[in-house]
Amino acid sequence: MGESLSNYARARVDTWLSEHGASPIVRWFDPQEPTVPVRERISDATLATLQAALTSMDLDGHRLDEVQLRSCMDGLTCTVQLLLGPPGTGKTNTAAAAVLARLAARTRRKLFLLSANTHTAVDELTARIRYASPRFLQAAALAGMEHRPHKVLRLVGGDTLPNEGEVGTWNDALIREEMGKGDVVLCGTVGELLKVADRFQRSDPMRADGLMIDEASMMVFPDFLALATLLAGDGEIMLVGDHKQLSPITSHDWEEESREQVIALAPHQSCYEAVRRLSERTPPGAIGRSALTVTYRLTPELTHLISGVYAAEGVELRSRKRQESKSGGISSLADIWHEKGVYLVVHDESCSRKSNLFEARLIYDIMAARGVEEHEVPPATVSVITPHRAQRGLLRTVLERDFRYHLKLIDTVERLQGGECETIMVSGTQSDAGAITGSADFILDLNRTNVIFSRARERLIVVCSRSLLDSMPADIDDYASSYLWKHLRSVCDTVVLKVPGYEHEVEIRVPGRFWGHLDRSGRREDHQET
Repeated sequence: MGESLSNYARARVDTWLSEHGASPIVRWFDPQEPTVPVRERISDATLATLQAALTSMDLDGHRLDEVQLRSCMDGLTCTVQLLLGPPGTGKTNTAAAAVLARLAARTRRKLFLLSANTHTAVDELTARIRYASPRFLQAAALAGMEHRPHKVLRLVGGDTLPNEGEVGTWNDALIREEMGKGDVVLCGTVGELLKVADRFQRSDPMRADGLMIDEASMMVFPDFLALATLLAGDGEIMLVGDHKQLSPITSHDWEEESREQVIALAPHQSCYEAVRRLSERTPPGAIGRSALTVTYRLTPELTHLISGVYAAEGVELRSRKRQESKSGGISSLADIWHEKGVYLVVHDESCSRKSNLFEARLIYDIMAARGVEEHEVPPATVSVITPHRAQRGLLRTVLERDFRYHLKLIDTVERLQGGECETIMVSGTQSDAGAITGSADFILDLNRTNVIFSRARERLIVVCSRSLLDSMPADIDDYASSYLWKHLRSVCDTVVLKVPGYEHEVEIRVPGRFWGHLDRSGRREDHQET
């Protein structure tokens, strides 16, 4: 997941808001009476030129798809834009293109701020902007648009010697110098941007023209508000995220919070979710909402598994990949590795709580059944994910000695967000009915499960107990949150193999609709043995 905001940076946010809480921008996001202004209309000619530039811009041999292009253009018609980016839909590329279009739409010299909740996310966003910048400028020139050069600067802390393209948080003089030459895109974490803003305060306060937050569903609302105070009165904001994945981790028990004012302010919520709530109470042109709908990572089979999560948001997620025909059947664990897709490996062990040796050994056998030499496949093609740290330790002990070359990651879901892997293996771990009931809100959580299931590029292998799969949470919210586990059970409706040789029953299920040549018993429809 990357490094989260430190306690020191959190204190900086609190101090900043106590000193700048009266900013007009803060009042934009008043939870009772939001006052986000309607954006001034951009001329049709400028919009047409920008659309032409975005349409022809080349990124990695590809151009923006129709939905990505529309999302970039939508952002030019509102003051604050929420961009929902489901897994693998190219949200960071789209965000980079959108920022460049916003820079070009403004006539004077501009300062844009880019931030995210972790250094890793900021680095990725900075790299994308730098890659896209010359390609956009070339496309803009061909479209007949005048443009100025812009400098992309990555902020670094006081204990780091800046490299090319970097600037220290103490060096506001260099940033001002670059602003005098042309447009500047300043990239940093919340703490880094507030540090340099504090330097600006000593002479001429920072008044940025735009603010873009990546992974906004991971940034708490107060951190966003602190950055928003750095905007000029006519500034614009773009929040890119996915509120159906992991939300910010906070230590306060917000379920038990009863103070009305605190509940209204919702400081524990992500800025994406908080602004999404406000969007329903603002006029057109104030807060706009867009969504990407084409995933380039997920196969049609994996897309079908998670698409219901986004359908509830009015988003019809579809895969750009072609569904490959499946020619064989499943007669052994080794066959799992021969076809891409979703595999549900269900067992009847029922006594495990926070670690599960039976599952660890079963996953070992599935890994061993791959039967490939290291020189035959690329390294780090498998990630193994579990909800529990105890199971993570057990899996590392069981797997790492023999499969280190093949393993990219053995960890909990928090470390997986933002990453992806050719094959994702899941250890559900819990099988004791009482343990499952007591932790249903955690183990079956919709957002956590969505992160796990959506990281696989080719193959998802879920190993879990029958008791976990069949659990029925009593709490209505927990039941709703368990949707993906229930959907997994429903989708994987075809038993293709009863695996022999274990002290507990083990069976492999697959989605029958994607294995059209098999009947529900896992046999070919001509009833020949597989």
